[in-house]
Order: sequence, then C-alpha cells, then structure tokens
Amino acid sequence: MKSSIGMNTYTTVVPEIASEIFDGELVIANYKRGLYYSISVEGSWIWQGLAHGLTVSQIAQWLSSHFPGQASALPTFVGEFVEKLTAENLILESSRSDSSATELPILTGSVFAKPVIESFNDLQDLLLLDPVHDVDHTGWPRRPD
Repeated sequence: MKSSIGMNTYTTVVPEIASEIFDGELVIANYKRGLYYSISVEGSWIWQGLAHGLTVSQIAQWLSSHFPGQASALPTFVGEFVEKLTAENLILESSRSDSSATELPILTGSVFAKPVIESFNDLQDLLLLDPVHDVDHTGWPRRPD
C-alpha cells in the first residue's frame, strides 16, 4: 500500500460508473470499458466509507471498532482494496466527500474477510451500446445491421 493513500479521500461518483448494493454485495458497472464488477460485502463496506468521505485510515478505524481482533490487518486490507478500485478507475481521488451518501452500514459478522473484487465482460456488448445512437428502428438493445 502506498504510504500517502491512507490520508486521501476518494469519490465514488465517477462518470460512466454506476453502482448498486444488493443484499450487502456491491455491483459496479463501468460503461466506458463495458465491464461489471461483483464486490464482496466487506468491499461494499469500504465503498460506503469512501462515499462518506472517509479516508482509508478512517475506514480502517471504523472497521476496527467492530473487528478489533483484526485491527492490525485492516489498514492493509482497506488500502489494497482502494488501490484496486483506483486501478480500475472505479473511484477518483477527491478533495471533498460525496454529500449524497446514505448512513454508514451496520457491520455484521465476527470476522472481516479480505475484500474480493471480480470483473466480468460477458455483457460488454450491451454495456458499450449507446441506447440513443447505436440502435435500429426497433429500439434498444438491438444494434443496427
């Protein structure tokens, strides 16, 4: 983990990125690259902390309050996960927090597993399709021949 990453704030509001949490798991669609991501519950907690304008260090402290037995590992888990999100261009460094963020989630469980991010390209053709310009007379999702 880069040493300066712990004090940075990030925004989850990024052009051509959409996200939604389903039963605790986070799904992110990248409409620019045509990829979507499935992110574990632990990753969704970090995402929500970022959306509140918390730094990596603050997120690790917040998680440590519920998972004290893993307090020493959490800064690394959080930092590495934020680096992955940054590398995929799913978050951007920011000087302000996202004011539209909802309340921080209630943390559950007794063990914090290392966050998992999986990417998929099986819907790439649809995600890259421009529904206004790249359709035939019958409408989306049909491409013109």
